[in-house]
Amino acid sequence: MGHSTRIKVTHGLRTFRANLRRKRVLRHLNRDLAGYSNKELADLLARARMRRSELFTGFTGNRPNRQLMGRMLRHFDIDRELACEHHWRKLVHAEKACARCANAEKCQRWLAWGRKNDAPNVFCRNAGLFTQLRLDLAVLARTTTRTYAYGAAFSSPQAEAVGSALRRQRRHEAAPPWRRGLGQSD
Repeated sequence: MGHSTRIKVTHGLRTFRANLRRKRVLRHLNRDLAGYSNKELADLLARARMRRSELFTGFTGNRPNRQLMGRMLRHFDIDRELACEHHWRKLVHAEKACARCANAEKCQRWLAWGRKNDAPNVFCRNAGLFTQLRLDLAVLARTTTRTYAYGAAFSSPQAEAVGSALRRQRRHEAAPPWRRGLGQSD
């Protein structure tokens, strides 16, 4: 067995073992989210290399009600990252209600239909919550300031160079025309 073949086999085994560990962890995530403490959930997600928002996606082995809920969140134009960050408890309660919902087939058919109308309000217990979440997150997005990698908190040379170039450009634009060397014709 050559050296490169041994490396490929070793790498393949590592990948296989990592996938098995991830699947084992994902099996643990197949119960209600309300049954986990924040620390337990954070530990499980770290072992699975996932974020909270990814719980509401269609990965293999995910609970069907969470997948439907993720599709509903997408229908209501809710950013899952922001929702998980700011309204986690509401999402946990919504997931619990979704798990006990008797209208899962109606939900699937309606989502497959793909229409943008008020039909979910008729059969979905969480439709009002999703509407409120969308409004809350829209207000939050307008009021919070965005932080970019150009700030002083980041110490990479590239980020510092971009940040200083942006500061120079802003100073230049804020300077009076006679100081920019443009004359009075502006």
